[in-house]
Amino acid sequence: MKTQHSTLKKLSQLGTLLILSAYFSGCAGGGSETDWASYQDSSSQQDDLGAGPIDEVTPIDPEEDPDDDIPPVEEPDPKVYFYNNGRHYSLARNQALKWEGCHSTAVIRGGYLSNTSCGNAYLYDKFVTHLNRHFFTCVEKAASKANYSQVSRVFVHHVGSYNDRTARNSTRLSMHAYARALDIKYFNLIDSQGNVTRVSTNINDFRGATAKFYDEFRGCWKATMPSNCVSGQTEYQGSIGHNSSSVPGRNSLHNDHIHLSFPFCAGA
Repeated sequence: MKTQHSTLKKLSQLGTLLILSAYFSGCAGGGSETDWASYQDSSSQQDDLGAGPIDEVTPIDPEEDPDDDIPPVEEPDPKVYFYNNGRHYSLARNQALKWEGCHSTAVIRGGYLSNTSCGNAYLYDKFVTHLNRHFFTCVEKAASKANYSQVSRVFVHHVGSYNDRTARNSTRLSMHAYARALDIKYFNLIDSQGNVTRVSTNINDFRGATAKFYDEFRGCWKATMPSNCVSGQTEYQGSIGHNSSSVPGRNSLHNDHIHLSFPFCAGA
């Protein structure tokens, strides 16, 4: 009887060890996979990820934090172009959204007077809607016309959006006063391999592939204006370029940038 009792006790202990072993094996295998998926989901919902300028973000030093579970930099979301958090900001004459040009998931990023350092800019909400619908498509068409590589994402080097002022050489208010315009100095076209093609909008560079891209982009944007935008209305073409361009809407005040706009005829 004593021997039988000892045997049963050993079997019970063995069973307990097997259960504990299976439990910890599950935590190291399937459990970690579930945790990883949950971590990815929660990180993708952080609206402020990458929202600050690039030079304010402190990169992680692998030697200081050797954690192998740090998720990689998020790939651009093809559905996100001009990212904003949906919050409206009161300007002098209307309200606007804030384009967060540094957002890590956005296909289109941008910065003021820089080809690399990004930042924020105020844009009228319907202008943002129009940009999200048509800007990237027009870039793709222009890149194809110029025989550039297929565009994966874009970095916009701009010289301003909102500025409560009159139009130059005019007494009327500028579209900038309503955050309905964006002045583009360079398009930085980035392909799937990370290669960058920088396209200037300066009249001095208007030749070859650059000229083809310039006119195709402006022509494409003009074509997105609704049919009620007709000659005689303010900025009905949707952009102003330099005098070498074949697309209507041009003058010498725009020899170094494209003035892209969302005129009143396109939507109040």
